Amino acid sequence: GTIPSAFGSLWKLMLMDGWDEMCRPIVEAEPYLFVFMFVFLVVFTFGMVNMIIAFVIQKNDYHSVVCNKEQEEERRQHTKQLIEEINGLMFDEQAGARGRVLNRSDFATLFIECPPLRELFEEAGFSVSDTHRLHAALDRDTDG
Repeated sequence: GTIPSAFGSLWKLMLMDGWDEMCRPIVEAEPYLFVFMFVFLVVFTFGMVNMIIAFVIQKNDYHSVVCNKEQEEERRQHTKQLIEEINGLMFDEQAGARGRVLNRSDFATLFIECPPLRELFEEAGFSVSDTHRLHAALDRDTDG
C-alpha cells in the first residue's frame, strides 16, 4: 500500500467505520499488530471525543458570557431607571421646600408617606428600617 491509503485506513479505524472488516485480516496475518490497532483506536477515539466535548464546552462558555453581559446591562439599565424615578419623586415631594436640606427624619417621613417612592425603594431591596443607612448613602456632602 501507499502512504495515503495507510492514512485513509487509519482514518477509517479512528472513526470506527468498518474497523472490524479492516482489522480482522491484518490481525489474522500479524497477531501482534492487535496491540497497535487497539492502542491507536483507544487513543485517537478518546482524542476525537475530547475535541468534540471541548468544542461544545467552549461554545457553551461563549454563549454564557454573552448572556451574562446582556443580563448585567439589563440590570444596569433597570437600576439607572430606578434611580432616576427615585430622584424625580424625591424632588417632586420636596418642591415646596426647595432651599431646605432633607435630614434623616424628613427622609424617613418622605419614605413612609410617599407610596410610589417607598415602592421604588422596596423594588431596589430597601425597607423602612433601612432609611437611616439609605440617607447616609445618599447624603454625599453630609449636610443633612
